[in-house]
Amino acid sequence: MAAILGACFLLLLIPSCGASRQDTWDGDKEIELCKPHRNDCEGGMIGERCKIGDDCADGVCCLTKDCGGKTCTFLCGSNADCAPGMLCEGGFCFFSCTADADCNSGQKCDHDHTICQYD
Repeated sequence: MAAILGACFLLLLIPSCGASRQDTWDGDKEIELCKPHRNDCEGGMIGERCKIGDDCADGVCCLTKDCGGKTCTFLCGSNADCAPGMLCEGGFCFFSCTADADCNSGQKCDHDHTICQYD
């Protein structure tokens, strides 16, 4: 009986795992981003490297070449869907820029000098 109750309790916990993670930006202006040239990123921040979606505290693990093959970011349909300092391109939010120096190592300021993307 105790084993059955224990198993039921564990099943109740499973849906709550990762339930607070959101694939899209919810308008929170106070969100902490792992902006280019920031060296203290941790905890799956947007802009941080990832391997799978669960590595990201919010957003998704973008696996496309433009995201460098593995970067936490938000899904978007327009620039308004991205956090401040980010723009929407190809369904993903990218950090905005005006020159290559605004981007992380290995990135270029692409799309008419508007967003940081990997080559």
